[in-house]
Amino acid sequence: MSEASPSWEEAIDFDSEENQVYLEGKKILIIDDDQDQQLLYQFILKKLSADVDIVDSGADAIHILQEKHIEYDAIILDYFMPDMNGLETALALRDSGFTSPIIGMSANYEEVDKYGWFVAGCDVILKKPINKEQFVKHLSYCFALGSAIID
Repeated sequence: MSEASPSWEEAIDFDSEENQVYLEGKKILIIDDDQDQQLLYQFILKKLSADVDIVDSGADAIHILQEKHIEYDAIILDYFMPDMNGLETALALRDSGFTSPIIGMSANYEEVDKYGWFVAGCDVILKKPINKEQFVKHLSYCFALGSAIID
């Protein structure tokens, strides 16, 4: 008989020094039209002491950055969204002066233009469903190193 998969809290060491060092107090914007994904990212990031905001579309994100002048330490961005797709959103974010890491996510990972993600300004590209450990690791490395990563 196979063992049950560990829960989210068992699968990620939320108290590890590596995770806390780079995520504690970071302000992160989630841009995703899928409420389940929003809640999943929010759960992980809040457990790691990050401050999280959520919007449903790229247009909403641009509005928050340009009109409300809210600053974020990173953005988690879905590829397929209403109004603007992930590439268009990333490009608009970079054109507006956003310089912090952008993490691109897609359930249709094989179909998206990974090169286009980087050209548009994404620092990391990950596939959905997310691997919890890889998600936290890549996000932490983004803050620590600022390097481009593809998974």
